[in-house]
Order: sequence, then structure tokens, then C-alpha cells
Amino acid sequence: EETPKADKADEEEDDLLNGFFEEVEEVVTKRKEEVAMAMAPTATNAIRNDRETLGTTESQIERLLQNHYEWRNLNPYYVLQLAATATDEDINRRYKALSLLLHPDKNQAKLTTEKDRDRAQLAFDFVKKAKQVLSDADRKRYVQSLVEEGMKQGEWKWAQEQKKKKNHKNDDASSSLEAIQEREVMKIFAEVEKKRREVEDRERKYEQRERQQEDE
Repeated sequence: EETPKADKADEEEDDLLNGFFEEVEEVVTKRKEEVAMAMAPTATNAIRNDRETLGTTESQIERLLQNHYEWRNLNPYYVLQLAATATDEDINRRYKALSLLLHPDKNQAKLTTEKDRDRAQLAFDFVKKAKQVLSDADRKRYVQSLVEEGMKQGEWKWAQEQKKKKNHKNDDASSSLEAIQEREVMKIFAEVEKKRREVEDRERKYEQRERQQEDE
């Protein structure tokens, strides 16, 4: 039997996820893929040029730790700011560039307080995890399939919006195709994670009941 405490925790988690969905639905900003990779004669220069397109340490920390970041950062391509078509070389280079911006040991002069260092470490941990996921061929293919499904759903919903817009000529509130696709991709990753947590929770409760029965 589930305890009131467990029920409350489940409700709080659902509220967090619902809040994430509402924010994604209502506040969708068009994020352009930063794919301007300068041609450079060496890998070191390529990483340096890649880093210059990513902004500052502070801006990357804010991006990776914005509201509902635990849901947004489920997509490793979002974390690395890459398209799902990125090559292994692109992924390795982007990881190194973001590491230079975020790793606390490499930014001691910028991270002057313990709070700043902790936030940078958390942001870096998301980058590291994204790299690990995309380094596994099977997990990478799975992630790509989720992105592809989200892109398709986004394209379909955008087409529906265009049809409605034709019937309401003064309606300028429709979102761009890119924004809707980004929203749908984030929603798919969040839904998959929610299901994973539900399965994990059921398994945990089942094990608890088994232990209780053994003790009786």
C-alpha cells in the first residue's frame, strides 16, 4: 500500500513535469543551431573556434541550469547544442569546447564563489553525461530516433497551425517550424523519462513488498 508521503512525492513530480510542459508550450524561443564551424588547420584551432560560437561561461551555465533544466537536458543534443546529424568528430569537438567553458578547474578566475563553482560543476556534469550517451552507438541511435519522432510531430503540428492561420488572416501568433519541433522533441524526452521513473518506482515498491513479506 502506498504511503501518503509517496503519494505526495508522486504528485510533486507530476506537478514539476506539468509545469515543464506548460512552459514549453507557452514560452518557446527559436534556438538557432550554432553550426558555423570555421575551417582551421589544426584540431586545437577548431576547438577554439567552436568555443567562440558558444558564448561565455556564465551564459552556458544559465542555459544549462534554466527552469526545468532536469527535463530540458534529457536530450544530449540539446545539451551540446548540436543537430542530431552531428558526426562523432563534431560531438568530440563540442564536448571539449564546452568543457573549457564549464569545468571549474579551468575557470577558477571566473568562478569566484562556491556557489558559482557548484553551478559550473553541475552544468559540466550534464555535458559529460551527454557525451557519454552519444559515445554509445546503441544509445545514440535511440536518442536519434526520439529526435526524429519529435521533429516529425513538430512538422505535423506546424502544418496544422498554418491551416488554421489561413482561416484567421489576422492571427500572427503562430510559432516557427523550428520552435514547434524543438518543443515536441523536448516533450518526447520528458515523456520517456517519466515512464522510466514510473517503472523504476513500481519495481522499487514491488521489492519493498517482497522484503516485508519475507520478514513476516
